[in-house]
Amino acid sequence: MSLAESMSHPAKRGLPRLPLKLWLGAAIVVILLAVAALAPLIAPYPFDEMSLLSRLKPPSAAHWFGTDDYGRDVLSRALYGARLSLIIGFGATLISAMERAFLSLLASAPP
Repeated sequence: MSLAESMSHPAKRGLPRLPLKLWLGAAIVVILLAVAALAPLIAPYPFDEMSLLSRLKPPSAAHWFGTDDYGRDVLSRALYGARLSLIIGFGATLISAMERAFLSLLASAPP
């Protein structure tokens, strides 16, 4: 085997192969990000539109996830809710990372 052949394959260069679970998790996050970003285009109804005539309907062709107590489409509310969940999750992670960085700076400072 020549040097060029051994350098062309990542496993032979000594780079670690990423596990399948990591790829699966990354794919789920990317799909969730895409759904949250495209919620206004994907959602079949406005998330806050109420229709008391269609309240508590089971899943159907018109409402894939059904409707709630006020006749709001559950699928639309779930798609818009993904946006809020991602904002809260990433925001909490960012705040915690900044807090840890600040505390580690305080801990490493000379007295």
